[in-house]
Amino acid sequence: MALVVEDGTGKTASESYISVASANTYHDAHGCPAAWKEARDNEKEIALRIATQYLDSFYHGSWIGLKASELQALAWPRIAAYTVDGYLISGTVIPVALKNAVAVAALKELESSGSLSPDISDIGLIESTEIEVGSVREKIVYSGGKTGLKKFTLLHSFLRGIVQPVGFVERG
Repeated sequence: MALVVEDGTGKTASESYISVASANTYHDAHGCPAAWKEARDNEKEIALRIATQYLDSFYHGSWIGLKASELQALAWPRIAAYTVDGYLISGTVIPVALKNAVAVAALKELESSGSLSPDISDIGLIESTEIEVGSVREKIVYSGGKTGLKKFTLLHSFLRGIVQPVGFVERG
């Protein structure tokens, strides 16, 4: 099944913010990692679908502006969307930063299948706690480390200009 790419019209069946050809261009310009270069087009399409789903889910409620249409399949295009620098993003445009983020996320998915949608594990669960009241002491031991959440710094840094800052409150 061919990948349905959002083109800014608010398609009801969109699956990705970027095409395989555009993702190829992005990765070619950034050293064309082996995982991307060696993947077949259908594998890339699947990774782009997963990456788009991941970003729409992760940033649900944090994207700037409003969905352009109630019927569109994805979170973008958006209206009344201003970048942190104060520039209006047209309601018929998918920001380049979002397309790049999808390309990077798709690569992560190809490099490690399931990395964008891991199953819940015991990593990060509290194994034991120790509290002392006199001269205040607290000790928490986590199983396998403090957190089981993966952080994709480059991926999320692309989106800083199109998501609401942490702690942002909009009043009407």
